[in-house]
Amino acid sequence: MAFTQENLDTLNEAIATGTRSVRYGDKQVDYKTLDEMLRARQIMMQELGLLTPASKKFYSKHNKGLT
Repeated sequence: MAFTQENLDTLNEAIATGTRSVRYGDKQVDYKTLDEMLRARQIMMQELGLLTPASKKFYSKHNKGLT
C-alpha cells in the first residue's frame, strides 16, 4: 500500500488523542494497541522517506603497551 502524508497526519492525530480507530479514505483500521499504531507510523514514515538512517559511531581504544 502506498501511504500519503495525509495518512500519516491522520494516524498522528489518532495517536495524540488516544483514538484507536482510524479512517484512511474509504477504509477503517482498528488498532489494538498503541504499540501497533507506533509501528504502523514507523512504516509510513519509512515509505515516505521521512526517516534518516542512524549515524554510525566509532570508538577508539588506546593501549600504551604496558600490559
